[in-house]
Amino acid sequence: MQVTKISEENSLPTVERRVHVLPLTVRDYECDMGMGVNNAVYLHYLEHGRFEFVRKELKWDMAGLAKQHIGFVVAKMEIEFRHSLVAPDEFILETSMERIAKRRFLFHQDIYMANQESGEKRKHVLAAKVFLSPINTLTLRPETPEALEKLLVEFPIIEQA
Repeated sequence: MQVTKISEENSLPTVERRVHVLPLTVRDYECDMGMGVNNAVYLHYLEHGRFEFVRKELKWDMAGLAKQHIGFVVAKMEIEFRHSLVAPDEFILETSMERIAKRRFLFHQDIYMANQESGEKRKHVLAAKVFLSPINTLTLRPETPEALEKLLVEFPIIEQA
């Protein structure tokens, strides 16, 4: 885990975020006929990164939350593909989260090439913003129960411009 100070390009105040770093390797079967990673596979990488972030950085017990009928749904995704990955590329997936409304979380996720020369600018493969909302899995309605609020103490709501 690392803590990064992030200042958005539009001169908003600097925000400190926890960043989870997950090293991964492209597997042959994830590639399409053109030998690049299939675009749907990137969605799996991003989901794996979010899960590892909440499990390892936030110490959330996702199975325990599920037993309390607390789930999460992706409400919106914005992905900018900048470069292709091919097998057996090694890469780094960085994930951070902020709370932008009572029932809305924004995950910032970036993929960078690994194994670059020291001092060389990191090759940015993908930038994503993933918006999630908590739901009651019985009613499928948006809900932020007390059990989840307790886990979100360190995430004050940050208004988006």
